[in-house]
Amino acid sequence: MTLPSGKVSRRHARIRVAEGEAVLEDLGSKNGTYVGDRRVEGPTALADGDEIRLGSVVFVFRARPAAGSTETAAER
Repeated sequence: MTLPSGKVSRRHARIRVAEGEAVLEDLGSKNGTYVGDRRVEGPTALADGDEIRLGSVVFVFRARPAAGSTETAAER
């Protein structure tokens, strides 16, 4: 994905998803990658609703249940 900001490097960070887990990695950016107020220093696990900041661009990570997963209905 390309972000329209001079503060975000072309190869700033990446999110890897494997086996139901999402991990954020900084790729040596100058302006940093953050989860909440914490600078990403190494691979960092993400949870639904985590706020990610790349330079001056902020967005919220949203996780979806795996395809085919089911939700149990509450008893009445």
